[in-house]
Amino acid sequence: MARIRFGKGWFAPFPRHEKVVEWFLIPVDRRIANGSSTRQVLLVASAAWGLEGGLERFNRRLIRCLADLLPASRLRRVMTLVHFEHDEHACRYPRGVSFTPGRASVPRTLLSFAWLTLRRRPDVILYGAVSFAPLLPLAAVLSPRSRRVLLVHGIEVWGRPSSFKRWAVSRFASEIVSVSRFTVRRMCETYGITEERFRILPNAVDVDVTGGAGGAPGLKLEGEHRLFTVSRLGEPDRYKNVDKVILALPRIRESFPDTHYYVVGTGPLRAELEQLARENGVADH
Repeated sequence: MARIRFGKGWFAPFPRHEKVVEWFLIPVDRRIANGSSTRQVLLVASAAWGLEGGLERFNRRLIRCLADLLPASRLRRVMTLVHFEHDEHACRYPRGVSFTPGRASVPRTLLSFAWLTLRRRPDVILYGAVSFAPLLPLAAVLSPRSRRVLLVHGIEVWGRPSSFKRWAVSRFASEIVSVSRFTVRRMCETYGITEERFRILPNAVDVDVTGGAGGAPGLKLEGEHRLFTVSRLGEPDRYKNVDKVILALPRIRESFPDTHYYVVGTGPLRAELEQLARENGVADH
């Protein structure tokens, strides 16, 4: 019998490849688009290897993809400025990628960003979260030719933003990369921008050649109908409503008896959700 799976990361719909990021590194500027090998990219992120979560894993894959472009001379320099990380995290970054730690200091991150932008004049600046929106107008002043690409993920842009954040994003983001069309629609409503500004870059996981993901062994999936939730199971993640899916599973199985629910993730809520599954008689599904 299949059980509700609380795994760590074997679900792998998309393999990692540098092609998935190459398109948003192509600037509008004709001089660079015509094959210049002097392209420089600056990524500003909250964390990559210093914390654990979906956003951090997204940033790791992005950095690895950027690093993959270096040997072929598609990029000359990849720079990262990571707010919550410290000097000891430098060893985790791929060879050839420049790492500047923010040390969880807003003044340090701000000054480092200003220095890198003014000194290096990157062709593309990638903003890893909407919390970095105040840096958009700053870059427009310090390096007006830089292409400013904002990366957004979900709930952080679903609500109504402050007037300043709305102005900074709508006025100064050259392009916005979203992980889903749903987030695009919500952000268009809350930020007052059009869908033409967006590109879709779905979340992905690293696929191991043995069939698993992230180094985990492969798992045989059971059931004709399968539901998946891929999430960190922490207190801030209750809004993802894994518990409601578990509560609804008995009724779903009335119409689709061969339904199995797979939860990919771990965290403090795992024991509570496993207990809920047992109480509702769906622990084996």
